[in-house]
Amino acid sequence: MKRKRSAVLMIAGVLLIVGALGLAMSNLYEEQRGEAYARQISNVLEERVIAPVAVTETSQADVKTMQTVCLEGQEYIGVIEIPSLSLELPIQKECSDAQLKASPCRYSGSFLNDSMILAGHNYKKHFGSLSALQRGDEVVFTDVTGQIYYYAVMEITSLDAYDTEEMQSGDWDLTLFTCNFDGQKRITVRCERLVRG
Repeated sequence: MKRKRSAVLMIAGVLLIVGALGLAMSNLYEEQRGEAYARQISNVLEERVIAPVAVTETSQADVKTMQTVCLEGQEYIGVIEIPSLSLELPIQKECSDAQLKASPCRYSGSFLNDSMILAGHNYKKHFGSLSALQRGDEVVFTDVTGQIYYYAVMEITSLDAYDTEEMQSGDWDLTLFTCNFDGQKRITVRCERLVRG
């Protein structure tokens, strides 16, 4: 009887290990696929942007609505660059679980009125390194018309996973967020816009 029980437990243990390895491999595949897709879309968006121009108070006031570019059935509003993390990523206009697997998305707000919140998976080449940012680090957003918006990191904090009210609170010009390793918290980066030009 003990031998039979030991064999059952051993088989169950092996199945659990195989299942965990399968899940880990699936997550790694999704991450690599998302990174490759984001890189490809960024390159296409860069080709479509003509003569990037730094945004001034006047040029921002002249723009009425967020312009988009449709690529492979998805609408993109621009590209975000975080030089200190060597990141350059396309930003989708709408946010869903499926879209987040491809690239970061606009969660809410707009760059036109300094209220944009961007969500991204914690893939290494998406928003997985946000916690490494420092106060004062630069974040650059280029919309699909070539307008460039410069931001400085002002605060890095951790919010509860479902605290959407806190995520949208405050007078921040740009917010970036991703989940931590276990998904229980949201690493949240608050930025202020810098006017140049």
